Amino acid sequence: MTFELDALRKFAEGLKADRPELVITPMVLPVLSLEAALSLSRRLSISIAPELLQGLARDGAEAGWQHFSRLAQEIAADPLFDGVAVMTPMDMDEAFATRLAGALSPLASLLAKDAAQ
Repeated sequence: MTFELDALRKFAEGLKADRPELVITPMVLPVLSLEAALSLSRRLSISIAPELLQGLARDGAEAGWQHFSRLAQEIAADPLFDGVAVMTPMDMDEAFATRLAGALSPLASLLAKDAAQ
């Protein structure tokens, strides 16, 4: 799971240099509150992008959805990565599912472009 691409790109570049056949598929997760972000950071020992933390503190869930959508698009468009995995709650409600679909809809054009090539 990643929230910051710069460090992941450096790590992935090193892996691909040694093993070009390696498939790297980063996982993203919509984090919709500052409390959830801090809890994930502690439990998984991962850093959370400062701009996400600031956005969550200022704008709440809206900042989380925007960050999630932007991050998923960046990963999908980056040739270093072989796809993007999305982690979601198993028991998401309809509102969450609708918002998730909206956040991921920009990926459709990226995937269509890749498939056409």
